[in-house]
Amino acid sequence: MDAKLPNITQEMIDDDASDLINDVTAMSKNTILKYINNIVKTMNTPCYLMLKKKNNELYEKQMTQLFHSFSKRYPGLFKMILNSNNDINYEMLGYMLDKMEQIKSREITRFNASSEIGKTLFDQFIPKE
Repeated sequence: MDAKLPNITQEMIDDDASDLINDVTAMSKNTILKYINNIVKTMNTPCYLMLKKKNNELYEKQMTQLFHSFSKRYPGLFKMILNSNNDINYEMLGYMLDKMEQIKSREITRFNASSEIGKTLFDQFIPKE
């Protein structure tokens, strides 16, 4: 299965990984996934779907206000979700969150987790010649 991340730049991936890897006091994997599910549910309500079409700037502002603590704590991840068009790579996200949990439990260092995520992303998204 060839997973794709639409409209995602390398900078967003780096920011996202940095948000998760560097925050060892981070929310648990399950809490983050619950937030994401709530964000996606809200994004898909008729009111917010219409607002996004008519005024994307206002849409992003309202979503940021609604999920203020999450958007402040994980700005790269939050932006990626808002721009995902409901095509979130939950497999990769789960992998990154698992690495975060391993850092918190001291099973792996931040450096090694970051390196493993980088290698996985490289292998998955950079075509081999």
